[in-house]
Formats: sequence, C-alpha cells, structure tokens
Amino acid sequence: MKKILCLTLMMIMTVFSTTAMAVDWRFPLEITYMSGFSDVVDYYEYKTGGDASWNLPVGLAFGPYVQFDHGSMIGGKLGPLAYISVDCIGYGCDGADESYFDVPLKLYYGFTFIPKANISPYVKAGLSYHIISADSVDDSSPGFYGAVGVEFMRTRAVGLGLEIAYDTAELNMDYYRKDIKPGDLLVSFLVIF
Repeated sequence: MKKILCLTLMMIMTVFSTTAMAVDWRFPLEITYMSGFSDVVDYYEYKTGGDASWNLPVGLAFGPYVQFDHGSMIGGKLGPLAYISVDCIGYGCDGADESYFDVPLKLYYGFTFIPKANISPYVKAGLSYHIISADSVDDSSPGFYGAVGVEFMRTRAVGLGLEIAYDTAELNMDYYRKDIKPGDLLVSFLVIF
C-alpha cells in the first residue's frame, strides 16, 4: 500500500513539475488615437447644432496582461478613455449642454512570437465593450477586438511598443440612422512596465 501511495505521489509531482510554467506580468500604459471618435463628434454636432468644444481623438489606456514562457498571453484593457463636451444651440435643444464619456473594456488572448527576444511581434483577439455615460446613447453592444503590434526593449525594466487594433463594438445613438463604432481603428504607442 505504501508503495502504491509513493508511486502515485511521485507521478503527481512529476506531472505538475513538467507542466509548471513561468509567467511574466506586464503593465502597458498607452496613448491611443481612435479613428471612430470623429463619428461620435459629428453625431453630437449634428444633434445639438453646436461645436464640440473639447474633442481630442487621443485617449489613455491601461492594459495589464500575463504572458507565459511559450508566448501565450491573457489580458484586459481599460481605455482609451474618451470625452466630449458640446454646447447645445440647435433645434430641439433644451438649452443644456451635451456630454459623452466612454470607458472601453477589452478582454483578450494573444500570442507573442519570440517571447525571450528583445524585439517581438504579437497578435491579440478578444471582446470589447464600451461603458458609456451619455444621454444620447440608447445602448452599447459588444464587439470583436483584434490587434497586431511589436514590443521593443522587452528584456529591460521599461519597454516600448506600437500597436494597430480594430474594435467593432457599436453604439446605438438617439435619432441616428446608423450605429457608431467609437473605437474602429486604433493606433497606440505603449510604455510597458
């Protein structure tokens, strides 16, 4: 009985020791250009007859992920944050200004092609959902999120990266005939800790 117990324990320890993987947590901060943001600005200017007083199509994002030593990565991203403020002066206005605040949330699986190298390309695929605070948004629907990029100085404490992504999450706006993709094409510069 003791031999069987010892053999079983040795087999379990062997299995777990061979499947143990090293992981590397990484914490990128991103500055991102959002091509779909101009559609949101156009909608608000059309609806209010006003001018968007502050509508920078660049936002900040934070996207921590864990990377396994074979190259797979699992992560999430909060952002890029977006804000619009529009003075309401057109027909149908009740005199109040309109504002729009968007916090995109993304979850993804990715793969780094050369995980131990100083420079490595990668791909990501997952889901995106936009959490919106705005009176004019009826609802937000989740969409596909895909990205390709390259990281530089991966073996150093602080690395850099470039990424191009596509976000198909949509917003259904009041009084508008088409859904808007507030992210659409995203171009990011990353600083990775």
